[in-house]
Amino acid sequence: MTNTSTTTTRPPALQLCTEGVPSGTGVNSSDCGAIISGETCVVSCRAGFEGASEIFDCGLDGILVGTVPGCSPRQCSTGSLPSAPELDLHLCSGKTAGQWCTISCGAGFEEAQGFFTCQEDGQFTGAAPTCTRLHCAQEGLPRGLGLNVSDCLGLKTEEDCTVTCRTGFEAASSEVKCTTAGKFVGLAPTCSAQKCAVPGEFSSASLVHTCGSGIANGQTCASRCALGYEGSMPKELRCYAPAALTGASVCVGSLCDKNTPYGAGVSEINCFALATGSTCQPGCTRGFSATSTEECTCGPDGALAGCETFSCARSSCGDISASVAG
Repeated sequence: MTNTSTTTTRPPALQLCTEGVPSGTGVNSSDCGAIISGETCVVSCRAGFEGASEIFDCGLDGILVGTVPGCSPRQCSTGSLPSAPELDLHLCSGKTAGQWCTISCGAGFEEAQGFFTCQEDGQFTGAAPTCTRLHCAQEGLPRGLGLNVSDCLGLKTEEDCTVTCRTGFEAASSEVKCTTAGKFVGLAPTCSAQKCAVPGEFSSASLVHTCGSGIANGQTCASRCALGYEGSMPKELRCYAPAALTGASVCVGSLCDKNTPYGAGVSEINCFALATGSTCQPGCTRGFSATSTEECTCGPDGALAGCETFSCARSSCGDISASVAG
């Protein structure tokens, strides 16, 4: 009788993998804890890092086998930062999880900063600064005769204003800008003084003035009564363009009291109290008749002129015999 024996091969004992556990910067191997031979686990990157996950196998020898993932710090996107144009974001470029940076106000604004931190999810968190525009230095305002820069007072960077001419001056207006450096740039108008017109009454013979055909804004001239006229004291007149000159001396003719007509039968009653520039016709007393028609003119020297030869002749009584016969 033949004995037949069978040998049974036992499978190797399962082992807990405790060796070869992957590690490194940003590596997350928490899925590989407490696995046994024949099982697999996923090794990934920790929060704040990025990279492809890898599969590890637990061998019969209790050693984990696989490729350690390459985990690199996750960069935060600048798209998660405030996007206001006045903000300077360049210091936050390339920041990774856990790092911080500052955002500041750009050129043309008062200094201010805000702090931001790059989070593990790739987003920035923080508070942006409040940016206030700088005022343009007033000493840089355009200067010149007749300029009106009131529109530019208190101007801030990147703002425009209009420079005009003050009342009494004229020129086309122009635009001036306050740059990010806080300085004014632009060409101011060249303002020329307007003239004050001389009104028609200034041409009166009773008035003498130094105003010519007109004077420029802010200038002065004088007026007084002409010879043979009297009234206001001499006056200084100032031009307030564009208005016409006003306030000239008020003058009336002086009375003529010289060279009054005289002679036999001559009557000067028509020429009594005659003022400069006025005329009169001398007359004759009763019983006399004029032998000429000259008129007297009252001159600026207070004397009547033009009637020096005026005379009167006795009137004829006619034929007395005719009267008796009647």
